[in-house]
Amino acid sequence: MKPVVLSLVFAVAGLAAPSAAAPDVIVQPDWLRKPTQEQLMAVWPKGALQVGKKGRGVIDCSVSLQGMLFDCKVAEEDPVGSGFGRAAIALTPQFVMKPATRNGVPFVATHVRIPITFVWPAEMRRQGHIFTNEVIANVNWRAAPSFAQVVAAYPAKARAAGAGGSATLDCRFKDDGLLSDCSVLGQTPTGMGFGEAAKSLSSLFVGPTALKDGSLTRGASVQIPVTFAPEMLTSNKPVTGKPKWTAVPSAEDLVGAIPPAAIAAGVKTARVMISCVIAQGGGITDCTVVSEDPPNLGFGAATLGLAKGVRVSIWTAEGLPTIGGGVSVPIRYDIPPPAPAKP
Repeated sequence: MKPVVLSLVFAVAGLAAPSAAAPDVIVQPDWLRKPTQEQLMAVWPKGALQVGKKGRGVIDCSVSLQGMLFDCKVAEEDPVGSGFGRAAIALTPQFVMKPATRNGVPFVATHVRIPITFVWPAEMRRQGHIFTNEVIANVNWRAAPSFAQVVAAYPAKARAAGAGGSATLDCRFKDDGLLSDCSVLGQTPTGMGFGEAAKSLSSLFVGPTALKDGSLTRGASVQIPVTFAPEMLTSNKPVTGKPKWTAVPSAEDLVGAIPPAAIAAGVKTARVMISCVIAQGGGITDCTVVSEDPPNLGFGAATLGLAKGVRVSIWTAEGLPTIGGGVSVPIRYDIPPPAPAKP
């Protein structure tokens, strides 16, 4: 069986060192785990699979400190509109890389381009291998493990060794959004118990029962990366992933929250930063004002009142929890000019 055709072109910005200093030693990300041919076919666009069509998708991703892909976008697709770009995105939970390092210290690499060629091997056609089960990517979870629950599930052998690792689960949605039939697609490194630890967390995930287009998720597959970072065991600050905003205050909410004192003072713009803790469900709690400009006009208190309308993702593409972690919420107010007086 031919291996999955994969290659990398790296473009990491901002790495130039000052001319007077010794140049940084940059080591780019490298592969630890790639999908198998069977896993590649599991995400093959249905229309293309039925006619035996091949294709190619190129995705542009960031690589986390733990070597997982996130913030992935489709950069190219051939044929255009065939679905191979979306299929490439669906594969990202199965990729694991050695993170990029600068002078031996890991850093987040951005704009890593990953071309994935979908070729249906002749021997698999002869054997009748057809995978038609839908794989749902970029799931907006209704419930997911918290940071404390991930730490509690950390495998004992890896905990004793201070080792980090990851695993990818393949599960099916039930009609209530819970998961069933979970299996371990891969784990890195092996022999440390990361696969079983990830499976022990599967019952804590609750996904949507329907997608935006109205189609039901029941019976569809989902691939979930789970990352166990060794810093989780030692850091006083929760090690969580980079959440995405899933709900923010509307423009009408922002206008309605503008303090009357600011309008009277003729303020045109204002900026406020609040720091909060992410709760189960993606809401934010325990918010405090970090900064407000201009001060003493009530923008800080107004922004705290808007916090109830903010929601973030509770599980990230890097395979990390956000529940229990902190998040900074920047809010900008653009204050409209006063309405002209009626004659």
